[in-house]
Amino acid sequence: MRATIYFILFLFTIKSNSLAQESTFFDEVKKLQVNTQIPNEIAEKHLGATRNYLGEIQPVYLRYRRVFDSLIYIIVDQHISVGNYTNLYVIKDEVEKAYSLEWSFDQDGANAKATSASYQFLKDDLIEVHISTETVADTSTYDENFNMKTGFSFHNQKTVFSDQYHYLQLLHSEVVILEPSKTISEQRKYKIASSKILNEKDIQNLSQKELRIMRNEIFADYGYIFKSADMKHYFSSFEWYKPEKVAVTEEQLTAIEQLNVKYLLGKEKEIKSHDHRNN
Repeated sequence: MRATIYFILFLFTIKSNSLAQESTFFDEVKKLQVNTQIPNEIAEKHLGATRNYLGEIQPVYLRYRRVFDSLIYIIVDQHISVGNYTNLYVIKDEVEKAYSLEWSFDQDGANAKATSASYQFLKDDLIEVHISTETVADTSTYDENFNMKTGFSFHNQKTVFSDQYHYLQLLHSEVVILEPSKTISEQRKYKIASSKILNEKDIQNLSQKELRIMRNEIFADYGYIFKSADMKHYFSSFEWYKPEKVAVTEEQLTAIEQLNVKYLLGKEKEIKSHDHRNN
């Protein structure tokens, strides 16, 4: 009798574990179709889908899915009462991490401020997130003697735009965040080479000489002492350049800068080869 009880308990344990495995979010996501709405019960339980004022679950759409052995990446559009936003989720059995990819946010106050983000795939495993901020500031001055603002008018409002980029690399076991250098000299001509991954639009109409300067400017910002006479002469004319290192290794550069150095070298060779064929 005791052996029979143990056998029944053993079977119950196996069945319970099997049911638990079948109901994981990982397995449910594998069955979903890209560019379709995620079932409401799944979206609410696992992705925090919200309800509108009528109590209805607001839709969540699956836009992208990449499956590895023990990891799934999904990108979803989630609707809320005031708009929508896009997130990247890392899923093992359940959601492990979430990354914001796209949103729009307005803030009222002394300075009108709007922040938005958008994303694009640069490669199969590399996502660029572009964060754009627009601030409208009042440039009027305050006169303490008369306890009033001077020059206050719509003409004294100044709009300031700023852009930031960061990158998410989707590996087999984790998401790696690639961020720009935190110490970019503001006076640099080609700051973009240290702040975002370059593309054709960023370098269009630049000559081979200008591309070479852009590439070497990355190293100059780390204080590299140039051996070539022309680069040494060029950068010595800038106050921001502080020559103090005989070597700057690839490991000292950010991941973004490393990619850009390789990209620019390739473009320089392309132009040189093209010019050689035409001469």
